[in-house]
Amino acid sequence: AVIVGAVSLRIMAADGAHRVAIVVPCYNEAERLPCREIEEFVARHPEVRFIFVNDGSRDGTLKMLRTLAEACCGRADVVDQQPNSGKAEAVRRGLRHALGLGTEHIGFWDADLATPLEAISQFEAVLVTHPHIQMVFGAR
Repeated sequence: AVIVGAVSLRIMAADGAHRVAIVVPCYNEAERLPCREIEEFVARHPEVRFIFVNDGSRDGTLKMLRTLAEACCGRADVVDQQPNSGKAEAVRRGLRHALGLGTEHIGFWDADLATPLEAISQFEAVLVTHPHIQMVFGAR
């Protein structure tokens, strides 16, 4: 399923796969991405995997994302999209990457975390509780 800021499309998870993959498109986020908050969330939620898509950033975003992925101990991937192709393409590339992971729910989240990461569990709970629902969307 896809949790998009949050949306969800149903996809069956492979045995042992992370239940949730969250795509985070990033453009020039080296000074803004709250890495510590993401690391702490990953430590508390082993069922979640992040896919960070560097969208042709011109600052130190790619290096920072690789460092963050390392700190997340195998629960984060980095996709490097060159050149900058826009948020929609970054999300699409990240979703395609996530589809190959065999997760049950896939979504995207803005890098500024304007929607708190804890909402991921709330969105997933709606999908699990109501299996007839195919998409969950949140707006602020």
